[in-house]
Amino acid sequence: MSYPPKHHQDNTITHLIEVIKTYPLATLISVKDNVPYITHLPLIYNKSGKLIGHIDSNNPQAELLKNNNDITIIFSGPQCYISPSIYTTKQLPT
Repeated sequence: MSYPPKHHQDNTITHLIEVIKTYPLATLISVKDNVPYITHLPLIYNKSGKLIGHIDSNNPQAELLKNNNDITIIFSGPQCYISPSIYTTKQLPT
């Protein structure tokens, strides 16, 4: 069984691009010597399929980006609290 369940996963590229364009604030995560580096920055998806952004040259993560290290980028859509009291089943949102 995969998690989250397949019916909660969205791998449609056009929808993913739309989320990036609508909510461009990204969380950039990389690791060096088992130390995580995390930066929040806006990224723009351009027509050639690249993410464009700016990171300060003094940010230790900048060097990791230059050297083609693996990174994870998270884009979050709208956020709100969903009360368990609105659910009529035992399946909760978390």
